[in-house]
Amino acid sequence: MTEAKKIRAEASHSPGEAVLVDPSLTTDTKKIREKAGFSQAEAAVLADTSLQTWRIFELSPHALTAKKRADCTRALDVIRSKIEVQS
Repeated sequence: MTEAKKIRAEASHSPGEAVLVDPSLTTDTKKIREKAGFSQAEAAVLADTSLQTWRIFELSPHALTAKKRADCTRALDVIRSKIEVQS
C-alpha cells in the first residue's frame, strides 16, 4: 500500500478506532525531520497541529486519532520531499 493510500485509509476511520500504523514512523520520523532541517515546532505548524501533538506523533503515533495521525503524516511527506530536493 502506498503512503498516500495509507493516509486516505487512516483519514476515513472514526476517531478512536484502531488503525494500523506503519512501524517505521516511530523510528524514522525524527530522523527525517532533522535531516530536512525542521524543528518540531516547524513540523507542527506544517501539520496544522500543536507542538505536543507532533511530539506524540514522533514517539507514539498510534496514540493519536486517525485524523491527527493523517495530518502529521501528510506534513512528514512534505518534509521528506524537502530531503529529496536537497539530494
